[in-house]
Amino acid sequence: MLRGSEWGRRLAGVVLLVLMAGGCAASTRASSTGSLGSISESLDESTSATATAVLVAELVSAGRMPTVTADAALEDAVSASDAATHALTTIVVPDAEALAVQERALEVAQEAARAVVATRVWVGGGSPEGSGAVREALEKSGSDLENITEQVQGLLEDGES
Repeated sequence: MLRGSEWGRRLAGVVLLVLMAGGCAASTRASSTGSLGSISESLDESTSATATAVLVAELVSAGRMPTVTADAALEDAVSASDAATHALTTIVVPDAEALAVQERALEVAQEAARAVVATRVWVGGGSPEGSGAVREALEKSGSDLENITEQVQGLLEDGES
């Protein structure tokens, strides 16, 4: 038979475990929301870089932007794309669903980064591809980024309800 003080210590230990387990469930949801928010921010950065490359490609094709200015803008876009893809690799996700979203977001962001780099190479005259191929890659990347961003936003909204 347990004495009063020993019984009280064991009860306190059980209560502590129950509270900790409840806290873990709450922190998992918060972690999922936090990681999805971070994925969303990285996708926004990638989308911005891709939009910059689209604008630069249009202006260069129309003869309305000097190559040196285009190169400077695209250098910034390449840096932003690189930062976005790097950020996506450093996000720790709490579950398989968030991991699948993170992997898809990374795939799309990497493809967008390649399109931005291809635009810079094309503007610099180092690419045999014409502006049509560059624009097509940028448009596909923009569309893919929009789709994965909508998916992440939907998951974030579901997590809030």
